[in-house]
Amino acid sequence: MNTYPHEQLNESLSITKKQQPRILIVDDEPANIQVLRGILSGTYQTLFAKSGEQAIELINNQLPDLILMDVIMPGMSGYDVLEALRLRKDTTHIPIIFITSMPEEAHQVVTSNEDNIDFISKPVDPSQLIKHTDALLSKTRKSDLNRPSKELVHCLCHALQYKEDKSGNHAKRLSHYVSIIGKAVGLSEEECELLSVAAPLHDIGKVSVPDQVLLKQSNLSDKDWRFIKRYPTTGYQILSQQESPVLQLAAVIALTHHEKWNGTGYPKGLKGKDIPLEGRIVALANVFDALTTSRPHRPAWSVDKALNLIVSESGEHFDPRIVPLFLDHIEEILAIQEQWPVETDLLSNDAAS
Repeated sequence: MNTYPHEQLNESLSITKKQQPRILIVDDEPANIQVLRGILSGTYQTLFAKSGEQAIELINNQLPDLILMDVIMPGMSGYDVLEALRLRKDTTHIPIIFITSMPEEAHQVVTSNEDNIDFISKPVDPSQLIKHTDALLSKTRKSDLNRPSKELVHCLCHALQYKEDKSGNHAKRLSHYVSIIGKAVGLSEEECELLSVAAPLHDIGKVSVPDQVLLKQSNLSDKDWRFIKRYPTTGYQILSQQESPVLQLAAVIALTHHEKWNGTGYPKGLKGKDIPLEGRIVALANVFDALTTSRPHRPAWSVDKALNLIVSESGEHFDPRIVPLFLDHIEEILAIQEQWPVETDLLSNDAAS
């Protein structure tokens, strides 16, 4: 079996490389701020406030991903800041780590239903600070992905697929495929989750393609191809205007999932590692699903025929390091295909009803 150590790849999703978590440090002692900034620098963006009042002012201008806060401060205490933030819809979700010499007392003061609050004892142990920070950020991100926005993404994906796949199962299969591949590549659980939610939006730009082109049962003309080659850019323009990490990642995928490893893809003709990792992963998963399901212009290919083409296109269409991983996990891929089949009889059922 092929191996693919994460160290050899040394890549992560572009969205995680672009956006370091932003942490607001709140402490009335400048020396404490410097210590905390020294521990967190390089891994996180850091802001600082020397009072609770100053922290509120900063938050009004720029929401942090996490707040690291002293409890006892002149003026507004850490608890006062917490209470103020929980009264606002835009800040109620922000996780907070209190730094205190009396963590047990702090636990009693903060209400028990606060699941995005943590405590670190003074003096601060650097390894514990990093551990608690990473854990709370990861927990909060997973919670964000499970908010109603995730359901809206699924609904939109279903609507987009309705013309080509009445069941909408293409989106479901692709979501699982990219998660399997991402895990094999060495992405974190959080990155795989983000990728699985974002990937099904890859074809959103098809809203700009006329139905007579999208559903054409014969070969596409040069004019038809002009519509097709523009839709990744349209998808990027639709999605990239949003601040959501899911939609930002979906924008990158929409733009790059038709690029090819050898540089002959579209719309930009990117080559090799210039293609973002997420685009390379979705390209492979999407082609496999497209080949093994029926399309208006052709019947579905057999799995063996599809895999033979993928192997032959390793280093041409597809990242040659990802293809072996995909083959290593083909049983998992086929299990997903069986779980979410193409339902070819839905149209007749709809007509009958």
